[in-house]
Amino acid sequence: MPAPAVSHTPFLKRAVAKFWVLILVFFGLSCRVGEADKPGPASDQASWSIGVCNPSGLLGKSTLLADVDTDIIAVSETHLTKVSSSLLLQSLRSRSAYQYVVTGSPMCPRSTASEAGQYAGVAVVSKQPSRALCSAWPQDMYDTGRVQVVGSLIGNQWITGAIVYGYPQSKFHPRAAEKTAGMLAHVFEHMVCCAQGPRYMAGDWNFTPDQLSVTKLLLEAGWQEVQTLELMRNNKPIRWTCKGKTQKDHLWLSPELVTAYQGLTFTDDQFPDHTLMKACFAMDPSHFVRYLWPIPRPVPWTIVPDLAEPLDFQAVDPTLQYAQVWKQREQLACNTLQHAWDTAMRGRGQRTKPLTRKGWPAPPKQGRSNDPQPAFLGYDVQHSRWMKQLRRLVNYANWARSHWATATTAEWTHGLLLWRSILEAPGFGRGFQQWWMGRVCVGLSDPGFVPLSPPDLAVATQLCECFQCELRSFESRLAHSKKAARVQAHERNPNLIFKDTSRPFPEPVSSLLVKTKSVVADVDPEDVAVTLKQPCLFDDTKPVLVNDVPVSVIHATEDKVFLESIQGVQPGMSVTQSTPVGALDAVFEAFHEQWKLRWCKHDQVPFSHWQNVVGFARETMPQWQIPELAITPELLQAEVAFKKPTAAAGLDGVSRKDLQAAGPHLLQSLCNAFHRATTDGVWPSQTITGKVASLAKVPHPEGTGDYRPITVFSLVYRCFLTASPTHAYLCRRMVSCRHPWQPETPPNGTPVAHIGRPDTMCL
Repeated sequence: MPAPAVSHTPFLKRAVAKFWVLILVFFGLSCRVGEADKPGPASDQASWSIGVCNPSGLLGKSTLLADVDTDIIAVSETHLTKVSSSLLLQSLRSRSAYQYVVTGSPMCPRSTASEAGQYAGVAVVSKQPSRALCSAWPQDMYDTGRVQVVGSLIGNQWITGAIVYGYPQSKFHPRAAEKTAGMLAHVFEHMVCCAQGPRYMAGDWNFTPDQLSVTKLLLEAGWQEVQTLELMRNNKPIRWTCKGKTQKDHLWLSPELVTAYQGLTFTDDQFPDHTLMKACFAMDPSHFVRYLWPIPRPVPWTIVPDLAEPLDFQAVDPTLQYAQVWKQREQLACNTLQHAWDTAMRGRGQRTKPLTRKGWPAPPKQGRSNDPQPAFLGYDVQHSRWMKQLRRLVNYANWARSHWATATTAEWTHGLLLWRSILEAPGFGRGFQQWWMGRVCVGLSDPGFVPLSPPDLAVATQLCECFQCELRSFESRLAHSKKAARVQAHERNPNLIFKDTSRPFPEPVSSLLVKTKSVVADVDPEDVAVTLKQPCLFDDTKPVLVNDVPVSVIHATEDKVFLESIQGVQPGMSVTQSTPVGALDAVFEAFHEQWKLRWCKHDQVPFSHWQNVVGFARETMPQWQIPELAITPELLQAEVAFKKPTAAAGLDGVSRKDLQAAGPHLLQSLCNAFHRATTDGVWPSQTITGKVASLAKVPHPEGTGDYRPITVFSLVYRCFLTASPTHAYLCRRMVSCRHPWQPETPPNGTPVAHIGRPDTMCL
């Protein structure tokens, strides 16, 4: 007789129920419904502020700090240990709106019975989300606790700040000036070369501006010290902030923050010895606008076939045809490369105007001590996303090491959600699983695919190692222009030393300091005014400097300025007024006004004015027969090969390598575009739109007149201009002509090829 069956119904029911709970959690939470659990800060506030203070130790002073009404406080000399930092944060959260405290390296306790640390330390106390950022700190610099780089989210914009507490000049700190200069030099390099967007450098540097070499570097980079900015805008004199005797508390603003700056206030009775400075800024998104023109990444064209047939540019708009030519070419590359194709390779000839973006990408945070740290410290969206993905993979591997075999329902839910965030992470095109199939760094024992379900520890560890290799390869490409790459390049090519010893390349424009200058011709005591020697118009809402002495303006005309006081003013003294310009729109407008004076002198001159000039030219100048413009694919290919390997690509994104690898049908399509242009003067707008690089003409440029505009057109258009000596001579004459007239036929009756005039776009 068989043994009775044992019932497993209760166990099966529990297993099935647990399985369905996990499935519902995994897929149900994939949908985003309603608001986020932790919504970001409101962005509709009119302004925000930064405070700078030195409280001579924060231990027991949370009440004083809570009374400071700012969004961000840069604090020097905190004396905070690891324990006292936690106590300060708890105290601030209980009695104020300050929710974040980011310190430098914690100070060592003075004694085992004291919570106070050594006489140093920096911190950022903020009402808005803030975090420490990565930096390539030199050995022992960060351990001093006197420096930190912090990112704060104000509205929808990340603000990067550096807090430095300099070494005091005393017998306890030998070489104080040298050590402080070293810290400031490293912070300046990070803020200028790595950080982007709105930035500030603050703290008690224990030295006045004239004693620091970094002051000159900051001014050359377009930064402004907040008290100097207040003097130029509101005629408020420089105040001593350290014991009422010196100016050792600093707040330097980047050009982006200079544009948003509104005003400065002081509080003398908040902390002993040092004055509290509070700078206010406008919460205007227009101050943080970027204009981007993405350039496609290179494509291995050698394995990509040519177009099926050339395109004719005679029927439709050549701008649409030009975009269609390169779209078909890139589609062939996508079909051929398959997994090796990257969406960043797309975009040649497609764009006719720049992208407008508000704000800058979020900087990668410092991370915990056991988290992977970035090797590239710049701000790149792709790098930031990949860095987060690597940390997710490491976190999942740590979870699998502890909970894979013995996980409870809650622990499995956490693992499922963590793996879902890995699969759906942004920055990988069509998804992380599809991206994995076409990655660059592939090993023999690497996993062939990313599983849909959470893997075990062995697979998770392999995924971490493989993705880390991919990330480091990407970081090395991003940091290719750094010092290490230059050293390797010199080892391969010693002739580069001649390039290093040549004259420095002119710096591009980043900000302007518009100056209005004149000289006092006469002083009018009755009207309390001065007469100007050179007529110019000053802004009566801002003060002027009479021999570097600020004086408020009551009213200003072109030849006379009414001042608040003329005491000590004598004929021959200089009268100046400076206005910092950092917003891109304002910089564009300033250059537009400057270039109109040069290039638009004859716009208002009637055509009849030029008849005498045209008649004289027809009678006296030599006449010649102009050959027909006929550029063949062979001639175009030869002209492309004649260009330098370093020839710049235009805004259409077409490079020399793209044209070198072009097949006969693609070259014939471009020749058809040339034939259309020489027939009716209609060009594809992508080829005749140029980018203007404003390069400095003098060592320390300030205004628009100190820059030289260099225009770079499409390489396709430049190849047309230099296809043959005769064609180049004709085209240069007609394109560079600044006169509003253009004769239809020369004296001998030979038709002149109609060539459209290119446009320029300032970026």
